Amino acid sequence: MSGFRQAAANIRANADAFKIFAGLDGYVDEIIHVVEKRHGTKVDDYTRYEKIADYGQKIVEAGGLSANFEMMPIQVKLGGNGPIFANAMLGLGAAVTYCGKLGYPDIHPVFKPMADHPHCNVISRWNPAHTDALEFMDGKLIIGKMRVVYEITWESVLAAVGGIDQLRRHVLESGLIGMLNWTMLPFMDDILEGIIENVLPHIDKNHRPYFFFDIADPGKRTDDDIRKVLGIMVRLNKHFKVVLGLNEKEALRVASVLGVDKPENLAYDHLCNAMYGKLDIYCLVVHPVKSAFAQTADGYAHVKGPYCENPVLTTGAGDNFNAGFCLGLLCGLNLEEALMAGVSNSGFYVRNGRSAEIAELTEFMDSLEN
Repeated sequence: MSGFRQAAANIRANADAFKIFAGLDGYVDEIIHVVEKRHGTKVDDYTRYEKIADYGQKIVEAGGLSANFEMMPIQVKLGGNGPIFANAMLGLGAAVTYCGKLGYPDIHPVFKPMADHPHCNVISRWNPAHTDALEFMDGKLIIGKMRVVYEITWESVLAAVGGIDQLRRHVLESGLIGMLNWTMLPFMDDILEGIIENVLPHIDKNHRPYFFFDIADPGKRTDDDIRKVLGIMVRLNKHFKVVLGLNEKEALRVASVLGVDKPENLAYDHLCNAMYGKLDIYCLVVHPVKSAFAQTADGYAHVKGPYCENPVLTTGAGDNFNAGFCLGLLCGLNLEEALMAGVSNSGFYVRNGRSAEIAELTEFMDSLEN
């Protein structure tokens, strides 16, 4: 039996209606191709820019002149790290309470299927932001329209959930708390400090749920900002099992802030070990495009993913990896098997343009070889 098949069998044996509390963002994602050449008069008679560098070069060449680019909308979908993660967890059998920007007074139509799921409780007092996601074969450019994110504050979150007692209840009843998209939520540090001061003193020390943290691309944040939130994670780890998830770009930035040199040929075993040694948290997980790596106090694990040369959709692939990995943790899988669940969930997503149901995930895992 391959490792993936064993991991799938362990998921089937241990999957449950795990309770999750997650937030806090919410975006309407518009998936877009950038047209390179037109070949006819039909709407689909075009070739798109397949490489970010090719598109970028055309932008550079327009300096001092001008340029006109055609954006071809492909799909409008729910977006934001939090909603994509939460929606994926619903498909994997979790019971999810999601607090975030999904529409007010009415839920935005793109979030209605998620909000109407029988195991989803949505708390929303804010309208979503909007993202233009320019998709290329080698990555994506996320262009966010952000004004409404400044409405997400500690005070507004408390008001949305119904006060501090209700927030404590959500945390105490959950096996995993997910706070996602730190970079794009300017008051996330205040919210985390509020949790530390007002929720942690009430947590039974025998109840230590997972706290999954996704900082998202921190390119616009300062090194001091990143150091501060890493310090907050260390404080949270006294009462939670803090899991920090990073993609390749995020990992290299956090490594730089921690004073960890970039290893030759991106040797992630070295990188994870060195970064983890500077973080007092439960788990560090790094997911480049073709593989995934994780480190805990008990050891290090690495798996190769089912890489897809021609993805249907990449926006949200990392969030689906995170959901699969968190499912693995909640099911009690070992670190390597949890990584297998993560790369498989992401692999299914990029091939099908949607998140997997748990039976689809385990069937996909059965089909994979080590």
